[in-house]
Amino acid sequence: MSRIDDELAALERQARTDVEVLTALRISAVAGLQPQDSDLTAIAALTTTTFGRSLLTLADAAALAAAHAHSLAQVTDVTMSVANLNTLDDGVTTALHFHDADRARAVHTGTQAAATISDFDTQVRTSRLDQMAKPNTNLVLPNTSGIGLQVDTTTPTFGWRDITSDISVRGSGASNPIWTQYNGTSIYGYVFSKTGTTEAWVNFHIPHDWEPASEMHIHAHWSQTTADAGKAVQWNFDVLFARGFDQQAFPAAVTSVVAAQNCSSTVRQHMIAEVQLTTSGAIGGNTVEVDGIILVRVWRDAALAGDTSTQDAFLHFVDLHYQSTNMATKNKAPNFYS
Repeated sequence: MSRIDDELAALERQARTDVEVLTALRISAVAGLQPQDSDLTAIAALTTTTFGRSLLTLADAAALAAAHAHSLAQVTDVTMSVANLNTLDDGVTTALHFHDADRARAVHTGTQAAATISDFDTQVRTSRLDQMAKPNTNLVLPNTSGIGLQVDTTTPTFGWRDITSDISVRGSGASNPIWTQYNGTSIYGYVFSKTGTTEAWVNFHIPHDWEPASEMHIHAHWSQTTADAGKAVQWNFDVLFARGFDQQAFPAAVTSVVAAQNCSSTVRQHMIAEVQLTTSGAIGGNTVEVDGIILVRVWRDAALAGDTSTQDAFLHFVDLHYQSTNMATKNKAPNFYS
């Protein structure tokens, strides 16, 4: 038994020595290595794929940047240049994402707030109304004074309209215009004499579509049956205005304006002599208002320095040009707008 015990003891000592050597070898093998973590595990996983191994075998970052394209999730039909890839998150305009300038693109798909599209309002204004869907309800605008429909998309403004009035005459007296033949055998008109003073009267009612505070212009439509080129006819207007609805009396003194115009070298040429009638929307200090009345005396005095024509002049009409909101007022009496 002594020999066997000795052999077993020797084997035990050898085994103990082998374990110590193996442990020393393991410690030596892992010396200087990093501990395992999630990043290292992910990198190790890349080595199991062809795509991952191709990246890991590149020499350095420069080699990676030199690659001519970048495959996304191994989808071979979607490529992106390195330059564009680098600008996805730096705010620079690229072909890969939209910026403010893209709002003006000609073709727009999907939905987008109108307020964020450049030139949206301009483009809508250029569309013809008859190409748009017909409204199926009332068009409602504010009842505010001076609000209405304007013309010209570039420089919007209220358009002009006429207030017309027939000429009234006294019927007798030295200043009464003569009713005489104008042309042919059937057309007659009032002649304002080339000598002395001739007068007539016209009245105007202010319509509900007048733009408050805008200026009015009075004008005479006239012509001559004898050419008198190089000379001038002067039309004179004496005016009174008062608001209606028991608000105002007509002034005691008239406001006078004058429109002189050169005669034409063409017989029966239609002439229009015009002058501004109102000042800051008022006549003689009385502010013009809807439903007010303008009383006008129109006259010609051939002795005045501004009237140099030596020929009679036919007066066909006296009108007012005014700017229109193209809207009625909410009320038929003051306050017209509220």
